[in-house]
Amino acid sequence: MPASGAVPMPRRPSIRRTGRRLGGGRFANRWALLALPTVLFLVVFFLAPLLLMILRSVTDPPGAGLANYRDFFGSEADTRVLGTTFYIATISTIVCLALG
Repeated sequence: MPASGAVPMPRRPSIRRTGRRLGGGRFANRWALLALPTVLFLVVFFLAPLLLMILRSVTDPPGAGLANYRDFFGSEADTRVLGTTFYIATISTIVCLALG
């Protein structure tokens, strides 16, 4: 105990930070950087083609706009195929969930 009679403050445990200090004082978790190649792969080979396909669906042929979708949903054969596709996907999902 100090001579002045003051009670010493307990020491706070040191906090060990994992990661590197980035500009501005932020910390980046090094483990999170391991996901970067996967994220880049998904963006390049999944997200970019998906966005390009959506863009092309409203621009091809030039000036078509949403007419492609109107024609698709106006056709009885196309809507029947779409309904069958969703039916099979639903059954497959239920079976997979039941099997675990």
